[in-house]
Amino acid sequence: MRGLTRRRTTVDRAVREAAQYMPDNGGLDELISRLSAARGRPLALVHHELAPDGPSGVWIDLPEKDYLVVATDAPPSREAAIICHELGHIVLGHAGPSLTSGVDMLAPDISPHVTARFLNRHSYEDQQERDAEAFGTMLAAEHARRRSRHSTSGLSDRLR
Repeated sequence: MRGLTRRRTTVDRAVREAAQYMPDNGGLDELISRLSAARGRPLALVHHELAPDGPSGVWIDLPEKDYLVVATDAPPSREAAIICHELGHIVLGHAGPSLTSGVDMLAPDISPHVTARFLNRHSYEDQQERDAEAFGTMLAAEHARRRSRHSTSGLSDRLR
């Protein structure tokens, strides 16, 4: 039980840390940019057509840059959840196993060396996935709160 509490505290702390980089309007592009600057490592958001039976998003950790790949057909709220989940892997310091499934879907001509660096987390069987999902859910909720507060405050400003 103590391990579960410690893990939950780690996820909660990581969400609070990441939320400090989220702008008041909840903008995810700005959050990504700020986290990239804070980490001193490029981080790019890429929209790509993904197979319906595959993952809806992935984190690709390359030596020179990180990529968050999100399905092009994801509606805005789902896109936010995917981005926040994948950011969870990064902020929580996860290192993925050398998984290759899913790479053919993104880039069939990619070299096996690059494929070995690809993080494709598609199930919630492993603890890192559960932690990233908890992180993503909490950060996406913060994103939604800020977006709502920002749009409400913008409306009240226009009504003055």
